[in-house]
Amino acid sequence: MARSLGYWACALPLWILFAGKLAGLRRARGDLMRQAVCATIFSCAAILTVSAPTTLGAINDLVGLPNVAFLVSFSLVVVMAASVRILIVYWQEPGDAANANVVARRWILGYGLVVLAMAVLFWVGDAPVERRTDFETYYATTSFIAEFILLYLAAQTVALVSVIRGCLRWARLAGDPWLRRGLRLIIAGSVFGLGVSALRGTAMAARWFGANWDALNTVASVVCAMAGLTLGALGFALPAWGEHLTRIRGGVESYRDYRALYPLWNALRTAVPTIVLPARIPWWDLHVRLTRRLAEINDGRLALWSRTDWHVARRARALGHQRCLSPVDLAVVIEAALLKGALADLAARRGEPQRGPAAVLADTAPESARTASAVDGLDEREWLARVSRAFATSPIVAEAARATVLPERGRS
Repeated sequence: MARSLGYWACALPLWILFAGKLAGLRRARGDLMRQAVCATIFSCAAILTVSAPTTLGAINDLVGLPNVAFLVSFSLVVVMAASVRILIVYWQEPGDAANANVVARRWILGYGLVVLAMAVLFWVGDAPVERRTDFETYYATTSFIAEFILLYLAAQTVALVSVIRGCLRWARLAGDPWLRRGLRLIIAGSVFGLGVSALRGTAMAARWFGANWDALNTVASVVCAMAGLTLGALGFALPAWGEHLTRIRGGVESYRDYRALYPLWNALRTAVPTIVLPARIPWWDLHVRLTRRLAEINDGRLALWSRTDWHVARRARALGHQRCLSPVDLAVVIEAALLKGALADLAARRGEPQRGPAAVLADTAPESARTASAVDGLDEREWLARVSRAFATSPIVAEAARATVLPERGRS
């Protein structure tokens, strides 16, 4: 029963995935590529479900014929292998649907004949003893049944080798990164599928020579089959999920940056309350809230511009060089130190006149130029998020800004 639960646990997410794909298929019933995707995922889920020993026994009891469940299971494997190859045809020829349809029908016809031949061999052969876990090795020397098993393994191997070759070639040409990832998962699943054929074939060959290597069939091939079917099905689903996954990842990154900006934003809006816009924004509109937070931080930086002190930047630069910071990290700590120093100066000198713009520009222009060149390649959101983290946690920033307020500054 434990083995059956393992099969069913692997099959459940694939059935859920198939249900989602089936809903989309109803809106595009004439789309053969969508049909191939659904057939592939259905086959993977059905193989895992039917291959569970408990399910095999139930099918045998329902039909009243020992081991007939293996005809069903092996036929599903062949259907899965053919549907995978057909889908690769459509991916390789997206602009030539007519030619892809012709090639796909050839594969359907060829593998339909394979399933028919398997059925004939099974009915002609004799497999009276029900074997739920070691059918391949138990009947490895039985006429017609052995050929039935070998035909299934050969058909699976031919299809999977063709799939791997097609995926490798297409992965080098595919422009969509999610499609490339899906193709790599399909390749990995197909390699595991080849492992199933190799392990079961080796176990059968051992029986022909009087040896017993049944563990290759009953343990190792089962692990390979579960891994291969799961990876393959996920590979086919990934290109369609890519857009959704990208959107989810973008939302996670936006929320992360929104939280990262809070220390700097909170310090600026506390010191300069006028930067906070009065309009309310719905809590669920993260994009607008993030845009507003960035705008308010920039307004706060502009308001503190006349309070910045080049001595702070010089100390931050010296400390950063001592710690061997990269150019980008050095620019981040300089910016954060300037802001922290300006906030400290503002808090200490409430009510006093600010320094003139000319003095500020003369003091800070060199550091600003270096900062601009150091952060090439970072967008504003990433840059300010890193500045905010340094503002809140960097010991260099704290040390550089610590001696900001000096008696001499008031007379500069």
